[in-house]
Amino acid sequence: MDAQRKVFMSIFNDVSNLQHDAEEKSLLSIIQRLREYADYNLKLSERLLEGCDETEREVQLFQNRLFLKRINAFQQEYEYGNHFLAKNILRFLKKWLVTDMLNANDN
Repeated sequence: MDAQRKVFMSIFNDVSNLQHDAEEKSLLSIIQRLREYADYNLKLSERLLEGCDETEREVQLFQNRLFLKRINAFQQEYEYGNHFLAKNILRFLKKWLVTDMLNANDN
């Protein structure tokens, strides 16, 4: 999972470095990378959680699906020309990162 966290942080930094939403090609690339990250992470979690408690497994998979659903919503917002999309993505990733860190500390 450390490799996955590095991928997440790389994407997070790229979103943070966007000057404004006018950098459409960069923003679309970030959304595509987030989708790839989410797809991979969901498949990895499914494998890693095979022997875990059913409740824990379902909670983790639900969270991963929720992440993927939000990324798909960002794709739609991009297609509709949302002018605040980079800020919205960054806000979402910050919340996700904090939640992920808190969950990691609980375990």
